Amino acid sequence: MKFGNQKEKFAQRLFLEWLPTFCDSRAEDFNIKGFKDKSLERLSDFDAYWFMKAVDTGMIAEKDGFFTSPKSSAKEQILFGGLKGQEIRDIFLWAEPVITLGAVARLVEEFHWPIELIGAQSKYPWPFDLVCYAANSDDYLVACEVKKSKSEIVKLMADMNVFASSDPCQNEPQNAVKKNAFRKVVGIRESWPTLFWALGPDNFGKVYKIEKEVGSDLFKMNELPDQSCLACWL
Repeated sequence: MKFGNQKEKFAQRLFLEWLPTFCDSRAEDFNIKGFKDKSLERLSDFDAYWFMKAVDTGMIAEKDGFFTSPKSSAKEQILFGGLKGQEIRDIFLWAEPVITLGAVARLVEEFHWPIELIGAQSKYPWPFDLVCYAANSDDYLVACEVKKSKSEIVKLMADMNVFASSDPCQNEPQNAVKKNAFRKVVGIRESWPTLFWALGPDNFGKVYKIEKEVGSDLFKMNELPDQSCLACWL
């Protein structure tokens, strides 16, 4: 499948559809003129395509600048505002939610998950960006964390592997990056999904099988060959 010019199409629709809705539902200092085009640079054609696919097929719905899927536990937004103090506030594209919402469409079309079992954001305290549920259950089969760069994915997995093999009772780290990884491990120990999907930009992603040690809350994350391993586990 070719993904050429998808970012250009995304930008056109952003200014016609999603940016006006986002601004209209917020304070007067939100105006489409405040959008910073440079923030589009980190968006790939691949991620733009799948986000628009999710919107156009009705897999995600938009209202007042927020997006949801059928099992979403929180609202997603692809835009955010800068600091107050200017007549027109700066507005930026947020890459991670675009990737997350595009992944909803990928899970349905590439990996054959029913849309009614896919939710953007897990339940409070929202450790995961995206989850796939078991049928007729609130149990997760797939938990996903999205990062805006490949390097962040590599760092996340290194930290998660350390915490996964460490005492579950240890204190939460103070460092923000390590704290984020720590909370993913806590989330896994609470829900015990079958798979963990570490998803980055432009189709970069790694899938891991969660292997819990018998009689313990320690676990290993065994990397699977490729993302096709996400094919529906129902």
